[in-house]
Amino acid sequence: MEITQRELDQTLQQFNHLIGLLGVSATAKPRIINSRIHLDVEASEPGRLIGRRGRIRSALELVLNGILRKQSDEFPRVSMEIAGI
Repeated sequence: MEITQRELDQTLQQFNHLIGLLGVSATAKPRIINSRIHLDVEASEPGRLIGRRGRIRSALELVLNGILRKQSDEFPRVSMEIAGI
């Protein structure tokens, strides 16, 4: 299955909405890896997005994938890597 520009745009839009709710300054650059969307995230406070033992990052991935999959069962999986600016 090929990932479309529309799916990349939807992913970034939903990611930015979630990050806005958390009040953290972050930017994401999408990449396509093995039929998945991978977000390279740069954040001013990466610890707030990673959490202890990566729990917040895992929760963000879970929520983001849930939102996107609700729009379409065929939506590709999203993963993210978070680093500091």
